[in-house]
Amino acid sequence: MKKENESNGFLGFMNVLYFIFIGLVFIGIFLSITNLPEDSGVIKLSILLIGLIQILVLINLIILNKGNSDEKEKNPNITDGLFEEFYDNGNIKTRGNYLNGKEDGLWESFYYDGSLNKSQTYKDGIQIS
Repeated sequence: MKKENESNGFLGFMNVLYFIFIGLVFIGIFLSITNLPEDSGVIKLSILLIGLIQILVLINLIILNKGNSDEKEKNPNITDGLFEEFYDNGNIKTRGNYLNGKEDGLWESFYYDGSLNKSQTYKDGIQIS
C-alpha cells in the first residue's frame, strides 16, 4: 500500500511555487497580447494558445493533487490492525495488516469482480515474498 511520504511537505511547497509561476507567466502573456499592434493576429493567437495550454496543465495538476489527497484520507496513518479497501461495488480491493505503522503479514489485492489478483507477504514493511 502507498504510505504517506515524509517529503510530501516539500512536494506540496514545490506545487504551490509551480502554480504561482504558471499564474505569473499567464498574466505576462495576457499583458503582452494587449500591448501588441492590432495587425499581429497570428502572434496574438499563438501567445493565447500557449497560455491556454498552461491553464490546462495547471488544472491537470490540481486534479492530480486532489486524487492524492483523497488517497491520504482513505488511509489516515494506520499504525496497527487490519486494513481493508473496497471497490464502489462493495467487493474487497485490498486487505492486509499493519504492525507499528508498517505492512506485516499477508497482503492481498483483488480484481473488481472480487477474484484474487496477487498476494504478498511483508515483514516490517518489507516485501519478503
